[in-house]
Amino acid sequence: MNIEYARLGSDGDPRYVMGQEKETKVDLTVGYIDHGATRIPDWLVSQYSSSVEILDLSWNRISTLSGVESLVRLRELILDSNDISVVRVFADCYSSTLRTLSLNKNRFENLQELVSSVKDAFPKVKFLSLLGNPCVPDQLTRPDIDDQDDYTRYRLFVVSQLSYLEFLDSTPVSAKERSKARQIGRYQLVAKPRIGNYRPDANDELPRGFSPLPTGEVDDRPSKSAFGTLKYRYTGRHSEGNRFIRDTQL
Repeated sequence: MNIEYARLGSDGDPRYVMGQEKETKVDLTVGYIDHGATRIPDWLVSQYSSSVEILDLSWNRISTLSGVESLVRLRELILDSNDISVVRVFADCYSSTLRTLSLNKNRFENLQELVSSVKDAFPKVKFLSLLGNPCVPDQLTRPDIDDQDDYTRYRLFVVSQLSYLEFLDSTPVSAKERSKARQIGRYQLVAKPRIGNYRPDANDELPRGFSPLPTGEVDDRPSKSAFGTLKYRYTGRHSEGNRFIRDTQL
């Protein structure tokens, strides 16, 4: 087995390219790390479209994955620490060959939207890691917010949505967990309210210039009141059935 390391220049080439020979087949790993890239460079797609199998784009500012569909042998994509917060990053890409996807330490907040986008873009993903995102419960760093039950529910939901998944975060998916996910996984998503400044509904706001209290001076004179006993006798024509009931009949 021969492993070659090629340190390429700063003219747009990746920081490292590693080729691993296997008989007549070459497995190629391309790393384009910490370049501030917002997308996959066109030269990378053009040069490695038929050979790259592992692509590492960590520590960039990826906002779109357009071009992934041209990497016909890609099976592993690493997008750690890209500060991605919106799922639109997956809108323009599709790969049926991708099996491993790493999205650690990004800023995804909506788990349902994230999993749905991953499923549409990479329908046969088997290894998925989402650690370090706000939508993933973390008992170690946020014990006051999340607990072990939260993480269990999170796993059941993700496994229920991705039928090919074999490994989630740092733990393989067991047969028992997969069976339970099929039964109740889709009901395990926990909705959490967004914390922010409260703004009342427009219908609840008072019209401008209107005040329920008088704006003028308050009259200090004592108010007049009267009280007494009111004797009332019904003389109408309705609901008079009780007047035919005698005391002896009660």
